[in-house]
Amino acid sequence: MSVCLLTAHQFFIQPQDLNRFLTEVKQDANRSAVADPTIKGPFDFRTFTYGSGSDRRRVEFAEQADFITDSVDGSLLLDNWHGITSWMRKLYWGIDVTELPVQGRIWQPITEQKTPLVLMVHGNHTMEHFSDEGYAYLGEHLASLGYIVVSVDQNFLNLTSAEGYFGFSKFRLRDENDARAWLLLKHLEQWRQWQASSTTDWFKNVDLDNIILIGHSRGGEGVFIAALFNRLDYYPDNANLKFDFNFNIRGIVSIAPSDGQYEPRGSLVELDAINYLTIQGSADADAMVFMGASAYARVNMDSEDFYFKSSIMINSANHGQFNSDWGDCDLQPYICLLAGQQVPVMAATEQERISKFFVSRFAETVTKSDRPYLNYFQHAQTAATFFPGHYFISNYLDSNSLIIANFENDANLSSGNAAKISAQGFTQWQELKLKHHPGWQWTNLNTHAVKLAWEQNPASFTLTMDASIIHNDKTCFAFSVSNALDENSSETITNFSLQVSDHDGRTAQVELQKYYQLYPLLTRKPKLSEKAFIEPTFQSVQIPLQDFAVANVELDLTHVHSLSFVFDKTSKGKIYLDDINLTKCVGL
Repeated sequence: MSVCLLTAHQFFIQPQDLNRFLTEVKQDANRSAVADPTIKGPFDFRTFTYGSGSDRRRVEFAEQADFITDSVDGSLLLDNWHGITSWMRKLYWGIDVTELPVQGRIWQPITEQKTPLVLMVHGNHTMEHFSDEGYAYLGEHLASLGYIVVSVDQNFLNLTSAEGYFGFSKFRLRDENDARAWLLLKHLEQWRQWQASSTTDWFKNVDLDNIILIGHSRGGEGVFIAALFNRLDYYPDNANLKFDFNFNIRGIVSIAPSDGQYEPRGSLVELDAINYLTIQGSADADAMVFMGASAYARVNMDSEDFYFKSSIMINSANHGQFNSDWGDCDLQPYICLLAGQQVPVMAATEQERISKFFVSRFAETVTKSDRPYLNYFQHAQTAATFFPGHYFISNYLDSNSLIIANFENDANLSSGNAAKISAQGFTQWQELKLKHHPGWQWTNLNTHAVKLAWEQNPASFTLTMDASIIHNDKTCFAFSVSNALDENSSETITNFSLQVSDHDGRTAQVELQKYYQLYPLLTRKPKLSEKAFIEPTFQSVQIPLQDFAVANVELDLTHVHSLSFVFDKTSKGKIYLDDINLTKCVGL
């Protein structure tokens, strides 16, 4: 009977579009004259493989491998690789924890130029369904743009079908994300060795001063951990494992990542001075909340050198379709077969195009001195010119930012980082530590924000500075904002004014809607058993201070005294604000 009901659900009940209001999103009506950036770049490329030479499951890493590599001993990181867990992997792969293979697929551009190195690594999937092949679309695209790309094989760390489907979950290999990270760095060691000793000319063209790591799912957490391990002398959990990596990792990309599965010293991993991009789909039924946004909050931008970080939510993208072999079902296959999709999911080809766009634009921005595509990460919705009908929410911060208030300093509501705070007219004014979703294991967004609610306008939230901190005419007033209203609210779009005052009391205002439309939070229902929920998702906004001078030509921008949020456009609402700052405008 239950099977019949589920089958009826599949055939007679369509996936519920929980975010119908997004049909109102204003798209750029003027399509860019620039060619589609997701088509093949100027370089042809060749493909190679490297491996142990003895992989019993795939000839491309065995007798057909172009380069043979030594295995590595992971026993100090994988302390639960024993018993049935060890037996099942030995039976299938023919390896033990002391002989983990270093294997990968290479896409190499045909050029004599020095080329940056990109390593990609998959996440947890049934190990019999090989995952490393599923990023060929990214490998080919990046290679055509002039990057040497490797899709790293870590299938032997994934769950088996027996563990996933037949009730042997208690024997599953667990807490292995630190091993994923370490193995990734062992691949980089192999590339360093090849560059130093190989007689193969193209190895010497590898630019090890420009390395980018890309990870999906558990691999997305793995690259985050790898960036930490890269700068350490010892493995934090066992000093008998010495590190000597010190690679110039310029940026990391975490695609729908896990987070918090490895905690050195019982604390979440934090990073300093690195470029970071994380992307996630709103229809993800595996990583049910945007854990990459939590990691985003733990990337410190305090540096004299330029770095940036960005988080991008992609409406209607799921978890599996970031890998071309994982498919459109993020749940157990029989559930999708019987119950169908819970929410609409975009076509796989479109999700791959969007992935190629943001990943390649990140690589180009990180490795080129002019940083040509920063605007897509500050305000990802500008990419809709290439993807009509799609909706992106992006948060952004860079090392040029001077934080005025990020609500992390103390419990005093009237104090910011570099300003005094005052407010009036609100029904709610509080600082709180934000959560994704109270029913999920990893609930913490790792950031404090201020929540403001009003039921009549105007209300105002003002930051008053002691002295001028404006340095040039390209400075922007910037902040991160998330609506706190769901789609059932009477107000669909929240709008308000931004005001600047100078030391003589002259003021000027601009309207948020001129720069960004603040829609309700995305509503998500990723699993059959879950209720729909909303998750705070921040959008960064940058407003050139010159725009205020246009609104009032008498305004003295060299002596800005206060910045204000004036809620005079929408009769009632609730928002979260975070990372209020002054910065050099992106794209100006």
